[in-house]
Amino acid sequence: NQPVVQLVLLQIFLAVSIFVSLPVAAFQRQRRHILDRMERASEAVTRSEAGYRMLTENALDLIIHSDLTGKVTYMSPSSVAMLGYQPEEMIGHRAIELVHPDDFDSVTQFSIDQVKGGLAPTDRIEYRAFRKDGSMLWLESRPTLARDPVTGRKIGITDVVRDVTERKAMEQQLRESQVRAEAAAAAKGEFLANMSHELRTPLNAVLGFSQLLQLQPAVAIDAKASSHVQHILQAGEHLLALMDDLLQVSRIESGQVRLVPENI
Repeated sequence: NQPVVQLVLLQIFLAVSIFVSLPVAAFQRQRRHILDRMERASEAVTRSEAGYRMLTENALDLIIHSDLTGKVTYMSPSSVAMLGYQPEEMIGHRAIELVHPDDFDSVTQFSIDQVKGGLAPTDRIEYRAFRKDGSMLWLESRPTLARDPVTGRKIGITDVVRDVTERKAMEQQLRESQVRAEAAAAAKGEFLANMSHELRTPLNAVLGFSQLLQLQPAVAIDAKASSHVQHILQAGEHLLALMDDLLQVSRIESGQVRLVPENI
């Protein structure tokens, strides 16, 4: 009966092996599936990080991340072109140290308000700052509060900074041009007013003497001379009306006359 016993033992061994190997095989399949998902997720994270790194490294705007104390933890490579600093030179330092003293308080308060959550993500502030070589530039900053993606805890400020020096220079030129234009308009109005008054005196004399000649008896002047006097008087009155209109225009331009629209 020994062969029978051996056969039975072999069958029992095979049955046990099958029952044991099935869960192990399922576990192995599950393990391979989990490892494949982890590998794909890791590749996706790597691609995402590479994409973000490419964006930040090639962006013209400066991207800065600071902790809640204001110390820089990240600065994009565009800091070299914009500020003259290598990113690693600013790590651990406070970016506020580069701000012009006259704008220091306003920028500090803006950052505090952002940390407190009192500003919208689109709020911006313009201020002056200094490059590494000591030259000054105008910057436009749009800081946003950064939070931990898991806990939601405040972890710092992410700031996107743009060089607006050229735009501010153009705005200044525009303001100066406007001031010059307003001064020129005021000078023109004053000149027109003065000229109108200066011309009015001799013109009134011409009109006065023309009217006196008209009052002379017909025997005093002939018909032809009388016609000439009439032409002089008409031309003088027309010129006086033009001067009155010119004076009125100068008063309007100088703000001395207030126009009130009315329905006709």
